[in-house]
Amino acid sequence: MNKMADNILAIVVIYNKELLKSETLISLGDDCEHERITLDLFIYDNSNLKQKTDQLKGFNIVEHFYNGKNLGVSTAYNKGVEFARSRNKKWVLLLDQDTFFQKGSLKEYLNNIVCDADINLFSPIIKLKNGLIFSPFKKVFKRGIRLRKVEPIRYLLSDFSPVNSGMLVKISSFVEAGGYNDKVKLDFSDIEFIKRFSKINKEFKVINTLCIQDFSNDEVNIENLNVRFAFFCDGVKNCHREFFFEDFQYFVIVLIRMTMLILKTKSFSFMKTFYKSYIKKNDK
Repeated sequence: MNKMADNILAIVVIYNKELLKSETLISLGDDCEHERITLDLFIYDNSNLKQKTDQLKGFNIVEHFYNGKNLGVSTAYNKGVEFARSRNKKWVLLLDQDTFFQKGSLKEYLNNIVCDADINLFSPIIKLKNGLIFSPFKKVFKRGIRLRKVEPIRYLLSDFSPVNSGMLVKISSFVEAGGYNDKVKLDFSDIEFIKRFSKINKEFKVINTLCIQDFSNDEVNIENLNVRFAFFCDGVKNCHREFFFEDFQYFVIVLIRMTMLILKTKSFSFMKTFYKSYIKKNDK
């Protein structure tokens, strides 16, 4: 099992969070120690100031990359894969900073690599703290629809998609698909990647492990919500379009998000953000 783990590079994206306080690195590190495995780790640091490179249990930090700019997750994952190829790795484990991995997760990944050798992407079941399933989700009209139940089986990439965190991807297939779209920095980055990946892979497999995502939707500050909405607009506008109808689909998605924010806050300021960050920029 140790030799199999040597073929994996974990890539974690950090933003203004101490490494020793990252739920992802704490829980996955505990699992590594439990399995007596040391996993190579590539840290892509998007923080305002570079985080302290602490010694992390369960991990061997092979690179802590920092450039002083928040370029998003897509650039980070592409950079990590580039590094992984230089180290002759075969797989990358894509991570964010706020996902809790249960004990036995790493063993599940390694076992599935062997049992389903024809599969090039594996992902865990991810739930929110309130119990709702976060990943994988069903794709409908460019939007993610939450599933009520998920089994550890194969799913069609044409109909379902995992989120970024927890995806174990075969590097050769990642490269063949063209990697992530660097222009889509955060929102829709996983959907864009799966869109590319599904052109050369029909299926992915959900492994029998559960993760908990620390995703809060409790923000009420209108200014902060507008900043977040501007990022959302930026992600959507940079998604690749193959057909004219996709323009309409993405337009509706942003319109729905704006409407939900207006209803939540009773503020029409999001209309201005919608115009400046989506309509006006799309006109250029």
